[in-house]
Amino acid sequence: IAEINITSMNEILRDMAEHRKFFETLTDTLSRTATQEGGDVVLEGAYNIFHHPEYRNDVERAQSFLMALETKDKLQEMMARSTRWEFTITIGRENEMDALRNMSVVTATYKLGDRPMGSLGVIGPTRMDYGRVVRLLHYISRSLGEVMSGMLGDSSTEQEGK
Repeated sequence: IAEINITSMNEILRDMAEHRKFFETLTDTLSRTATQEGGDVVLEGAYNIFHHPEYRNDVERAQSFLMALETKDKLQEMMARSTRWEFTITIGRENEMDALRNMSVVTATYKLGDRPMGSLGVIGPTRMDYGRVVRLLHYISRSLGEVMSGMLGDSSTEQEGK
């Protein structure tokens, strides 16, 4: 606490605001898709890719990325396969979709108890801060699982955490 100064406090507040916006979007998305069967791919924040210089200055690369997002069926297949693991990280040419071959995809699976319910992920440049993205996705997937358990009154997952 003694080491927190006004600059670090401003950074913390900015990070909290970003996380709040994300969770508001997440809960809104969950509300919209809760009644759909078979799941759906929901994309948010695609415009953020233009904050990275390699996409801001390369129109073809940006178009390729945006076109990949339009192929929701392939993205849905990719996300469905990722529920087999807690986390997946595919970098560059490891990606099965040609349009994502110069990007990285990091996914996390959220669960209700031991049962995988779905995946969430980040698509970004290969130079992304993988540690930060994995920590964030881990936090979100655990939180999401806890929220879902609380909403459904699932006491089995509450016992697991104790």
